[in-house]
Amino acid sequence: SNLCIFSVVGVLIGHFVNKARFERYIFAESKAELAEIEARYAHYDQLTDLQNRRSFEETVEQFSKELLAGCCIIVVDVNDLKKTNDTFGHHAGDELIIGAAKCLCRSFTGTDRIYRTGGDEFVVIITDEHYDVDAALNRLKRYSADWKGELIHGFSISAGVASAKEFDDMDAILRAADQRMYEAKRENYENTGKDRRRR
Repeated sequence: SNLCIFSVVGVLIGHFVNKARFERYIFAESKAELAEIEARYAHYDQLTDLQNRRSFEETVEQFSKELLAGCCIIVVDVNDLKKTNDTFGHHAGDELIIGAAKCLCRSFTGTDRIYRTGGDEFVVIITDEHYDVDAALNRLKRYSADWKGELIHGFSISAGVASAKEFDDMDAILRAADQRMYEAKRENYENTGKDRRRR
């Protein structure tokens, strides 16, 4: 059945991800190299290889002390992850999250501040006041719609943007971006006729 095929493919994806991670540990040539690997995984998400919530919170704390004039936060949420998990299984949901991470990296070129902060939520921090955020978001929406995985083909995202041009502290920027993302998500569910409470 299709469910069996999805399960097998999911197991294989997990196997190769874990195998690659295991080999990094096995072939570490020194304690210093091993410590570097461990430090990396303390700050990086193991599923997507993006920076994780811990790394994001450390960056927010740093910028809270000295806010950069060009600072802009983009909060991104993948639509319908729960439906994907319920319909095709959690392996398909993982593939969707990995696909979203790849589309984010492809869209937001020129920055390494891309974080996975939760199950289906990501944050991008831009520090260049001349960066074209709208163009990057348009690329993200296009790449997401065209993306094809083994189990899932195409997905949509909701995003919220706020910057230091509007607010004078990091917490306010983050709250505004987060609120605007939820407004975009609510609009998406209204336009598609879905009940947001059933995410």
